[in-house]
Amino acid sequence: MYVFKQIVLCIFFGLSFSAAVAADDDAEMSYYDISGQTAKELRAAINAARPGDKRGKRFDGYTTWHVSWKYRFKPDGADCVLSSFDTVFRAKVILPRWRAGERGDSALARNWQRYIKVLTQHEFQHLAHGQSALREIRALRTMRSSSGCRGFADQVNARADAVIKKYQDADSAFDRRTRHGYADGAYFP
Repeated sequence: MYVFKQIVLCIFFGLSFSAAVAADDDAEMSYYDISGQTAKELRAAINAARPGDKRGKRFDGYTTWHVSWKYRFKPDGADCVLSSFDTVFRAKVILPRWRAGERGDSALARNWQRYIKVLTQHEFQHLAHGQSALREIRALRTMRSSSGCRGFADQVNARADAVIKKYQDADSAFDRRTRHGYADGAYFP
């Protein structure tokens, strides 16, 4: 039997991208360019260009992470075991990029660098939640059922769905606690 399950989560978040992403992850870092010579101009440019979620809420950073899994199972005596189990992780992070960042006023540039560093750290915490979900789902490879194969696909999917929900809830709690990074300093100006 062949089963394919897919979950897509849109999570808002905004360091070194290559350091945050495992070699086998499919992740993309994307930017929306802004310009301005004052903090007020930069904030207006961010507000005009920042992406929105499917509910229309807009944040300075935006990320989606997507975990999918597919597997086959087979009887093993009275048990049922997974004969194959594959996972895929995809993520996309979108952040603002100030095109004139180093040419602007030095105090403004320092404030921008502080903001981007904190926003990026916040966003990569969300990415870490997605990667933790992936690791826990990959650990299901050893799952087996002592009651045979009837209903085994539902058991595997229920366990994986519970992992996704756990990290979706962790992301939501993190955003509530930090007010989407604002309490940690992810605001500009």
